[in-house]
Amino acid sequence: MNPIQQESRDMEMSAARAPESPGEEFGGLRYPPGRRPSTQRRRLPPRTCCLAVALTTLGTCLFVAGCVASFGANGGSAAVELFVLAALTLLPGVYASYHLIGIKMRWPGFDNVAMFHEDVQFV
Repeated sequence: MNPIQQESRDMEMSAARAPESPGEEFGGLRYPPGRRPSTQRRRLPPRTCCLAVALTTLGTCLFVAGCVASFGANGGSAAVELFVLAALTLLPGVYASYHLIGIKMRWPGFDNVAMFHEDVQFV
C-alpha cells in the first residue's frame, strides 16, 4: 500500500472513531452550538411593501387610462404616453410585489430579504 492510500485509510478510520461533536439537531442536520438557523418569521420592510403596492396600483390605473384614451375622441394621441408611464411604474411594482410575496410565502429560492432590507432613503 502506498503512503497516500495509507494516509487516507488512517484518516477514514480516525473519522469513524471520532466522538460526535456537541451540537443541535434541526431538520435532520447537526449544527454547532449556537449556529442553528433561526425559525422566526422575519418582518418584511414596510416602506418597500408600500412602494411596491403603490407602483403596482399606479401602473394599473395608468394602463386602464391608456386603454380608455386609445378609444377616445381625439384618436388616441395621449395613449402612447400613458402606456409608457404605465410600463415604467407597473413593471418594477409587479417585480417587487412578486418577490415580496415569494418571501412571505417562503417559496424555495425566495428566503433572502437582503434584497429589500435597505429601503430607499431620501436625503
